[in-house]
Amino acid sequence: NDDPNDLTVARGAVRVLEEDACDFSAPSMFPLGDWLLPYRVKTVDGVPVPGGVEIVLPPRDLLIYGTVVTPDRSRALLLARVTHKEDQFFLDKVFDNVNTEYDCRINWLGYTYHVLLVNLQTGAKEQDWMVGVQNQTCESYAYLGITNTNQHCFASCEETDPKTGKFLRDGHLKGYKEGFIPAGASALFGDR
Repeated sequence: NDDPNDLTVARGAVRVLEEDACDFSAPSMFPLGDWLLPYRVKTVDGVPVPGGVEIVLPPRDLLIYGTVVTPDRSRALLLARVTHKEDQFFLDKVFDNVNTEYDCRINWLGYTYHVLLVNLQTGAKEQDWMVGVQNQTCESYAYLGITNTNQHCFASCEETDPKTGKFLRDGHLKGYKEGFIPAGASALFGDR
């Protein structure tokens, strides 16, 4: 949606059923955070421009895949993966060497990894630590109207020849990873 006033907040919900319990814990409802991409703006001659442009991807899904409950059963640490996915996300207008205008759109699939501290009595999320990020897909395409030209247009996904638009190499967002992903979970939750 292009209207900045029409926002929907994605929420996660967690309920824990312990081994000897008869019922789930109180539901924990909390907003899921956006992912600010590490985007580097460059001038035409490849010089990085400091700041100025932010690409923020909203969350789509929450998966809890590790739980550790405190001995007094009051709180739980949860290992979570949040999915961030966009299809044909409009980025900007671009022009070719004969001044034809195209829409630059990206396809993105990536994950942020979190450790959540949840109060099992009240359901409140008390802390949220982002411990890692992992990108799966980053593709850009120039569209002429609704037609995909199969030309790439976003160097952070894939570097292209500026004259021909042909693929040269992967950009820095292709396969981008940082932090504890997901093998780092074993350090927090033990091997399971």
